[in-house]
Amino acid sequence: MADGYVVEAAGVTKRFRDSRGGALLTAVDCLDIRAARGKMTALIGPDGAGKTTFLRMVCGLMFPTEGILSVAFLWRTNLQMCRGVLDTCPRSLGSMRI
Repeated sequence: MADGYVVEAAGVTKRFRDSRGGALLTAVDCLDIRAARGKMTALIGPDGAGKTTFLRMVCGLMFPTEGILSVAFLWRTNLQMCRGVLDTCPRSLGSMRI
């Protein structure tokens, strides 16, 4: 992991079998991303783009099918710490007027 990065993904892919155990479905496809220490990083995309799946892999709740994922913190063993650092904002809230 390069200095200053807390999350690095290189070619990260996650595939699932469909509900009938047949075809492979790709949730995350060859993702390359770096999140720098002390900086806010946003994952933005439409529903079904793989954002939540990627965050689950960062937290160690699931593992990539392919690629390399490096995480600087102990999130994989401490889910409470993960919940305190990661957060999400549903798309529906982005258009909310205050």
